[in-house]
Amino acid sequence: MAHNYHDLFQRPTRSFHTHITDFIPSSHFQTPMIIFNLLPTGLTLLTGPARSGKTSLALHLALDVATGEPALNSRIPTLSEDQQPYRTSLARVCYLALDSSDDHLHELTERLFAPRNIQNRLHFTLTNTLDDLTTKEGFLNLQAQLTSPNIGLLIIDNLAAIRQRFRGSDRDLLDILRRLAEQCHMSILVLHTGRASTPLVEHVDHHWHLSPLPISSYTRLTTSCRSLKARQYLLHCPSDTLSFRFATLAESASLTTISAPKVLSPERLAILHLIHSSETPLSPLQLATALDVDHGCMRQVLSQMHKANLLTTPTYGRYAISPTIQSLLPSLLDEVFPLTLLTLNTIPPDDSPEPNAANPHTSPSSSNSTNPHPDDSALLDHISTLRQLEALLSLDPDAPIPHTSNQKQPPTRHMRQHPQ
Repeated sequence: MAHNYHDLFQRPTRSFHTHITDFIPSSHFQTPMIIFNLLPTGLTLLTGPARSGKTSLALHLALDVATGEPALNSRIPTLSEDQQPYRTSLARVCYLALDSSDDHLHELTERLFAPRNIQNRLHFTLTNTLDDLTTKEGFLNLQAQLTSPNIGLLIIDNLAAIRQRFRGSDRDLLDILRRLAEQCHMSILVLHTGRASTPLVEHVDHHWHLSPLPISSYTRLTTSCRSLKARQYLLHCPSDTLSFRFATLAESASLTTISAPKVLSPERLAILHLIHSSETPLSPLQLATALDVDHGCMRQVLSQMHKANLLTTPTYGRYAISPTIQSLLPSLLDEVFPLTLLTLNTIPPDDSPEPNAANPHTSPSSSNSTNPHPDDSALLDHISTLRQLEALLSLDPDAPIPHTSNQKQPPTRHMRQHPQ
């Protein structure tokens, strides 16, 4: 029965000898955009891990299209409406939340409208039911609902839920939706829990992928559209509302540092927690005593954290939080394991300089050269004696014997000449 699906929403039949000039538009052709520089018309697949924010992002974008506001709170006050970089085409929106219960929908809509004061009636429909997508009835009814009145954006949440209403494969379903979007000149956004390397990308026009970051309120959106350059966006959304925005440059720098591979291990998080909770910079000896670890190992870990731009050394041998991650560190520490419940030793006072402290990031002071050790004279005498012994054992019999000023030079011995 699956072979009958290929007959749905076919393109108009053209002659084999159709000339290329028949496709030249009368004016400069531009791909229709539902959201400029972000979401073109056609079929888009939004992938990502479970609970990565796909539903929240899709609802926010749907509301922006329904209200005609620039997407993701990107309005620039100094620019006009037609110059906004992510302006939207005001259109009707249909959201199929097939994987959500009524209680979940009430919760989502409450978070969606919490930061907004919308008084006008929206052209935004939301439902969690759909008839079976059969060949003769299901798809034709769906097409009729999308064209009367015209829907500009259809969001299907998600692929696993609509798969239960379709008897074919995922590839067949995406091919039909792709032709449906082409025929209706609209955008269809399908949410799917999966990896970015899913083979289903070959059956869609555009692909988005949402990646979680160490701080749950931040996500990374990677877009690969047919008529746009591939881009990456860092997005921020508070936990109590559904209101996304683009991250600032300072937040992007912090997230880049924190998200680097092997940067945030449990040991490093504990060190960051101790330094962040301290009023003054801490030394390796203080941190090693508090965490009950080897002093040498602690110095190596701190040196690596300094190279990773997590720590800085305001003074010799003392470590503090790097300004790069200072703004996002409290949010990061709130989401990891409860660091405050760790069994920690008391941080010793910083009364004396750390023994054998060799800071790899600052040059040591040369003040020790003015205060010689009390045993330096004995050490110099010992070195002088060793040099004399070395000269005596030399293979050169004419080598002079070094001596110091407080030793008497032995008299020169002359050999008596005997007559022959």
